[in-house]
Amino acid sequence: KNKKMEVIARVSEIVIALSFIIYIIGYIGNVPSIKLCNLFPIIDSKVIDVVKGIIIFAAASLLPNILLLDYKEKLKFKDVGLGYIVGSISIIIIMFFILTI
Repeated sequence: KNKKMEVIARVSEIVIALSFIIYIIGYIGNVPSIKLCNLFPIIDSKVIDVVKGIIIFAAASLLPNILLLDYKEKLKFKDVGLGYIVGSISIIIIMFFILTI
């Protein structure tokens, strides 16, 4: 069993690195298509709507991590925090590209 897990771990490390490179190339390729004027409807929104969106995003993205902390007693927030931060930043970048293109 340990050999199988080691092979899976090595393959997943390689696949994660390759997918990260592909994402970066995709982001760079989409940069010329960005038009910041597409963000103006968001800027013209009411402040309360923006705050509601921020709260909903934070709650929806943080809830799985909170539940994960209770799932295994060994995990601490700093163990899950890096994944949360990277995931949130990637979602924000994707939403920025969707809104501006």
